[in-house]
Amino acid sequence: MGVSVVLETVLGSTGSSINALSAAVDTGCFAYCAGSIVVLTDVNSLTQRFFYANPDALPAQITPSYYNPATPTKATGNRALAHTPYKENSLSSIALCDSSVDYPGKSKLSHRPRSVTSVALSPCGKYLAVGEVGHHPRILLFSTALSASADGPVACLTEHTFGVQAIAFSADSRWLCSLGDTHDGGLFLWSINQRTGALKLDSSNRCTTANTIVWMGTNVITVGTRHVKVWRFEQPVSTTKYRRGLDSASDSAHASPVPRTFTGRNVLLGALKDAVFTCAVAIRDDAAVLCTQDGAVCLLDDAHRSQRLFQVTKRECSIASITLDPFSKVVWLGGKGGEPEALPLSSFFAVRDPSTSSEQLKNLDLNSEQKGTDCPGIYALCYADKRLVSADSRSISLYGATSFIGRGTVLA
Repeated sequence: MGVSVVLETVLGSTGSSINALSAAVDTGCFAYCAGSIVVLTDVNSLTQRFFYANPDALPAQITPSYYNPATPTKATGNRALAHTPYKENSLSSIALCDSSVDYPGKSKLSHRPRSVTSVALSPCGKYLAVGEVGHHPRILLFSTALSASADGPVACLTEHTFGVQAIAFSADSRWLCSLGDTHDGGLFLWSINQRTGALKLDSSNRCTTANTIVWMGTNVITVGTRHVKVWRFEQPVSTTKYRRGLDSASDSAHASPVPRTFTGRNVLLGALKDAVFTCAVAIRDDAAVLCTQDGAVCLLDDAHRSQRLFQVTKRECSIASITLDPFSKVVWLGGKGGEPEALPLSSFFAVRDPSTSSEQLKNLDLNSEQKGTDCPGIYALCYADKRLVSADSRSISLYGATSFIGRGTVLA
């Protein structure tokens, strides 16, 4: 008689960057990476669901690759040739492995699950996107419906040659943008069919110096080492009724099989030309807040496509993560040396006001409780159903609107 192993709870996270944590603001769920598993947690009930990057899973929707039409078998094995029977939360071949290690497809390791290092929840809460590490990685699109398979993805993308650095959904959940790591350099824009979950490559370009991506209205921002760039694309206007256009988004988005060029323009950095930008969050359709490794907090003002960058304030410690609280109208900053810090949105809009003096901005205080420098640094923040979620090397913390709620052990 065989032994059945069922996954009940995950204690731990292999995430180490802002791209390893994501949330859907209105659904009350957040997701994070744990080896080859993505954990989807409800902030109210604290229940967990697990999505598994099965190396042999056959997706429901086939997405042909334009740049990699024939993926070498040495790197992927028989990854998409056979679909293993689905058993909910099965642990027969799940490995909580180190996210920094790649397992190339050689002999016994050809079917070994890969680590996932990037995750994104669609704002509507319907889809979960997962990015793998290593050579010829996949981006897996899962349905979060309770009746959906946890190891059988809706769609599978194989356009990247090396690891997937970051993935992000647009605000209307109709577009998915993916960024490869430094060695990959691919920036891809995919349209999503809202009825079937099928994806289609719409636009592409190269971007080798960015470490994360964020949507600002209908535009995409990439930030990284001495790098801030705004990427723009013209969304197609369907002549059909809205509902029909919603269901056929991927069909009407781009009729040609050849991807369009994803056009972008660099932001003039001025005095921040040597800065390492670590994170960003959109606060309006034409404005975003950017942070740097040395603690600078900046406003990117894109009114009338101006792409102007202002430094609003600076904290003493490095900033690694940022998220928006749309209810309290603040942005939360996370980094080394303390709890998350709140900065009111009004301080950023004051930058646009010519009557605001530079001295007023210089004296702006952050709402924080600093701890010692030995405290673990917060590498990711997200916001779900009026709950702030932070992740560091020791714990995942859950905060309410005004106070700390709970803390769960991450590294035992």
